[in-house]
Order: sequence, then C-alpha cells, then structure tokens
Amino acid sequence: MELHARHDWLQHIFTWETAWLLSALCLALFTFLRFVRSLAGPRQDDSKRLPPGPKGVPILGYIPFMRKPLHIIFHELSKQHGPIVRLRLGCKDVVALNDLESIREGLSNPDLLYRPDDFIFRYLGTRGILVLNGEAWQVNRRYTFHVLRNHGFAKKPMEEHIQEEVRDFISHLSATNRRVTLIGQTVAASVANNISALVFGRRYNRIDPEGCLIENLLTSFLRNSRFLSTVDFLPAIRAIATFIPNTKTYITNNLFNDFTQLVRAEVEKRKGNMEMHMDRDFIDGYLRKIHEHEGTASHYTMRYLEGTAINLYGASTNTVRSSILWNLYIAANDPDGHQKHLQCEIDRAVGRNRSPEWKDRHNMPYMMASILETLRWRTLAPLSIHRAAGRDTVIGGYRIPAGTLVVPNLWSLHNDPAHWVDPSKYDPTRFLNADGTMVNEKLQAFAPFSLGRRACPGESLALMEIFLYVTMVLQKFKVLPEQGATLSLDVQLVLVAAPNDEQGLRFIPR
Repeated sequence: MELHARHDWLQHIFTWETAWLLSALCLALFTFLRFVRSLAGPRQDDSKRLPPGPKGVPILGYIPFMRKPLHIIFHELSKQHGPIVRLRLGCKDVVALNDLESIREGLSNPDLLYRPDDFIFRYLGTRGILVLNGEAWQVNRRYTFHVLRNHGFAKKPMEEHIQEEVRDFISHLSATNRRVTLIGQTVAASVANNISALVFGRRYNRIDPEGCLIENLLTSFLRNSRFLSTVDFLPAIRAIATFIPNTKTYITNNLFNDFTQLVRAEVEKRKGNMEMHMDRDFIDGYLRKIHEHEGTASHYTMRYLEGTAINLYGASTNTVRSSILWNLYIAANDPDGHQKHLQCEIDRAVGRNRSPEWKDRHNMPYMMASILETLRWRTLAPLSIHRAAGRDTVIGGYRIPAGTLVVPNLWSLHNDPAHWVDPSKYDPTRFLNADGTMVNEKLQAFAPFSLGRRACPGESLALMEIFLYVTMVLQKFKVLPEQGATLSLDVQLVLVAAPNDEQGLRFIPR
C-alpha cells in the first residue's frame, strides 16, 4: 500500500498542470547561464532594441501567468505591446508574431529556417522533415514535396485511393441506419488509410491488427501530444516526465516508439525485394534513394525515412480529420440553410450518382469557400510550428538574438479585424466574389498551412481530401445532430484545434 501511495504521489507531481513547479531543480543551472550571458558583453546588433513584452518572474518567466491557450495569450499581449511580442518562458526567449506584416517577414527570413534542437521530436528520437535542418532538411523536403505534389506514384492516382476510401466510409455510415453515431475515430482511420496508400502502398482493413494499431496510435497521439506545452520550456522537467507513467510526455514517447517500430518493420519487409516493388510508394522510393547514394555522405538515411513517415502520418491525419469533422458539424447545425446550399450546389455540379472529383471544385465555389472559411474560422494550427533564429537577425526593426524561438500566431492573423470583418463569425462569402461564382483562395491574411519554405508540404493533398470527404458525404446524406440537440462548435485544443468528437451525428440517406 505504501509503495502504491508513493507511486500515485509521483504521478500527481508530474502532471502537466504541476510539472513546472519542479523547475526549481534548474535554479543553479539557469543562474549560472544568466551570469555567463551577462559576461559575454553587448552583441553586434545592440543598436536595435529587443521587441517589447511583459515582465516575468525569475526562473519561470511568464509561465505562472499562462491561464489561457498560448495563441490567445500572444494575441492579447499584442494589443498592449504591438504585433511583435517578446517574453521569457522558463529557459526560453520567445518572440510571437501576431500580424500579417511580421509573419510574412519572419517566415521569409532565411535566418529563421532553423528548427530548434529542443523541438518535441528530438526528445522522441525521430528525425523527419519537421525537425531537420540545413542540407539534410533540403534534401528530404525535396523528395517529400515530389511525392506529395504528384499525389503519390503513377500506378494508381492518389485521388482514386481517396475516393475508394470515402466510399468505404460512406458504407460504414449507411450501416448506422440513421442512428446517432460517433465518427471521430472512424474518420481518423479512414484518413490514415490515405496516408497508408502513399507511404506503404496499401490500405488497412479496420479489423486488421496493424490497422487497429494505427487507428489507436493516431487517436492517442491527437489527445496526448502538444506543441509548445509548458514542459517544452522546462527541459529538465521534460526529461524527468519521460520516465513517469501516465504523464502526457511519457505516453507520447511510447506512442512514437510504437509508431517507429511499425514503420521499421515495414521497411525491413522491403529490403529483400526492392527491385520487385520499386517506387510503389514513399518507402520504396526512399529506399531506392538510400541505395543510389550508398557509400557517400548522403542525407538519405533510415532514421530520416522513419521520422518523415511518422511526420506524414501525425501531421496530415489529424489536421484533415479535424477539418472534415468541423465541416460536417457546421453543416449539421444548419441543415436547412448552409447544408442545403452545399447540397444544391453538389446536385447541380455532379448530380446524385457520379462521385465528385477534385476537378469539380471549379463548379462548386460555395463548397470551396466553406472549406476555406472553416480553415480560417477554426484555425487547425493556431500557432505555426515554431522556429529558431539560427543567428542574430532582425524582424520589424527589432533585434532577434540567435537561439530565440519565433512563433507565428496564425490564429491572430485569421482573427485580425484589419483583414476580416467580424472575424468571430463563420461566413463563407468572404472567399467569394460579388456574385458568388468565383473563389479567392489567395487572400493575403489567410495562411492555414503556414507560409514560406517551412510551410506544410501536403497542402494540396489535404485540400483534396477534405473536399472529397465533405462533398461525397453530403451528396449521399442529410447530416443531423441528435434529435433536439445543437452541436457545440467550441474548440478542443489538443494537438490541433479540433471539435468535440464526443457529439454524435445522424446520417439520413437523401
């Protein structure tokens, strides 16, 4: 009993809410580093001042005042200090960019292409394109862009894979027989199969052990992982929490280990018969690159292959899943207005029998405008994945010292009244011309997939997936909430800004 009580006490100590208290362990180190820094003397660029920002407390910086999500905190601080805000979070200097001008300048600055070494994936032992730097990043980014821009390999167009997967998803919805059903995990499994087709060259049946494993891993990853959580600013706490069961850090670490083993096992299967399945999928193509560069100082490595495959799964599956759910929930809350408008457009463009295709988007301006407005209104990544200044640089006239974390606040950009009238309102007509016949996808203050060379490489594939899922489902069903219920459209801040998927939907055949 005494051991059990002690174990429970340790688990409590290392919860996300209280872990920062242990930062006192770092006091001596932080004090020493501050002292060394003070001896270093002024920097070359000291003629320019640092960005303004709030004061913090010793050791913890501004962490004790973080009562809201970070993107809201940054947005509110920008009203006091201006669009470029600097604050100390634990042992990190952080600069948040909160408006179009600063975000554009920051994300186009070559000094900010660097991904910091303390980024979450470093602790988890993977090294994919999300975290690589320098030439290794350029080489692996180029290969990944090639695959994603071509939507897979030539044997079967990616669009056909997605359409088949959506048809299977629709069959699942038909089997619910109008009953209220939770679809969050089913959507995740379905979308994961699209990435499986790209990475592994095949889809998984939901009853297959590997398919179930991927589904469970992705769902758990969504609920337990965070970018820029409290422990990201307190490395010593993160290192300790990695070994404490039931902390989110511990769970996430195990998830990545399990996913790495899955990818590694798949790679091992291919090594013996590479010629037979050359370029069938992402893995085969990458293995060929490794083989071609064998004996050289190549940036095609097994570790980078494993890391990039995991990055593709984690980033694409959860963002697309959440966007599909947002679009269906919004439609279900207004079946006789917004949803009817969408379905009338689908009926005019493709009818009730032919499956919609990606090229049909040109004849569905309201559908595309709705998808884009959802990406603005419920920004999936409120904070673009952070970067670091590789050397001293300047943004907006302010000095940004080397090593500073730079965080673009996409939520603030998408809710800036200087660019969006009544930004808290959902309004697809923002993306339409005056007569509603043309979509403007290139609005200046719209960057759901970030900007610059570190922007999401899967943007076009993600948009195609969202379009096909939403149009094919609404073509076949009237989507409704539970009888007499109204769906909550509040944001659940997990790995991405997701809806509450514990709300059921009814799918009524049209």
